Amino acid sequence: VGRALEQLGIEIIPANSPQARGRCERSYGTLQGRLPQEMRAAGVDSIAAANAFLTAYLEKHNKQFAVAAAEQGTAFVPYSGSELDKIFSKHHERVVGNDNVVSFGRLKLQVERQTFRFSMARCRVLVCEHLDSTVSVWYGPNLLGRYAADGAPLTSKTSKATAA
Repeated sequence: VGRALEQLGIEIIPANSPQARGRCERSYGTLQGRLPQEMRAAGVDSIAAANAFLTAYLEKHNKQFAVAAAEQGTAFVPYSGSELDKIFSKHHERVVGNDNVVSFGRLKLQVERQTFRFSMARCRVLVCEHLDSTVSVWYGPNLLGRYAADGAPLTSKTSKATAA
């Protein structure tokens, strides 16, 4: 998570002070101690009833505990990059074998011939496990290949479309 946030330009502000940790603990205590009791008293007995109850409960909770912002405006800034699929994946560093194959777990990922380099042998590459179970192999900013969960290479058109 820290790596992904850093790549997105988001600064983590940890609650390192005892006061901040205490506020978090009190908030969790309120929700964990009070919410089950209120749901039980309201006769909530299904997921649909719980969802309906939570909508009303959160509105009431926010009215009671919310504090108005000290300043107008928002701190949210839209992300202007294009590599969200790569950022939100698990990253693993590997070395390409002499046969242009990357070993990744039980998978053997064959790297196709690249136009910018004769052979990828012995190069350090980044293997990304994506949320859709596909795997991609990167050498710096260059996408070397995209593979299905079983290690089968996906077509070049699919790779370029999903990488962009």
